[in-house]
Amino acid sequence: MPDEKKIIAYKGFDMNLCCKGFQYEVGKEYKHDGDLRVCESGFHACKYPNDIFEFYPSATSRYCEVELSGRIESDDTKTVASKMRIIRELTINELCEAAVKYTQENTVENKDHNTGDWSISSNTLRYSSSSNTGDCGISGNTGDCGISSNTGDWSIAAVNGKDSIAIVEGENSVAVATGPDCTARATKPGSAIVLVERDEHWNIINIKCGIVGKDVEAGVTYKLVNGEFVAVT
Repeated sequence: MPDEKKIIAYKGFDMNLCCKGFQYEVGKEYKHDGDLRVCESGFHACKYPNDIFEFYPSATSRYCEVELSGRIESDDTKTVASKMRIIRELTINELCEAAVKYTQENTVENKDHNTGDWSISSNTLRYSSSSNTGDCGISGNTGDCGISSNTGDWSIAAVNGKDSIAIVEGENSVAVATGPDCTARATKPGSAIVLVERDEHWNIINIKCGIVGKDVEAGVTYKLVNGEFVAVT
């Protein structure tokens, strides 16, 4: 009997690790005995990590790496299976790295990720990611629902698309989010975030910057509401 086909994919949940009212747990496997129908029945996930953001916004969701097996069907963005095992929970940055790896393995050329110092990574596509791991680097994303992350010190992560997030994890770094309904997060004390608030016509109505440890908390995601930082949980 041939080995059962298995696919690594990525699944979004609410903040309680629930999806469509069903409670999941990391490390457990689940089985669906009924018919499989995309968007209707079976266990759903996305093979390309960034497709998740179309269904689960980064500010209010949790994400996991999963293994799909048994009967499997797919459309353009979703894959549904009769069996699913929750492998591990992923941070936004880990999900971003998984997206970069997927792109590298499935395209001839990739310009969305960089590991060198003093380097630049950029992306303009919707639901896309841009990441940089070197010091003194720049990561930028202008597409809607995108992610820009930077783990190097003295670095910048910037987004300008709607509903996007900028993340910096290094020291003395800045996360800049200038698009409508964007969020930003900085991890290390001394790093900073810059947020812009816009109206429905993209006119700037407020802008504010804050330093971790003084104006904002480390590792907390913020958006700008009526000119004030509001933590997004």
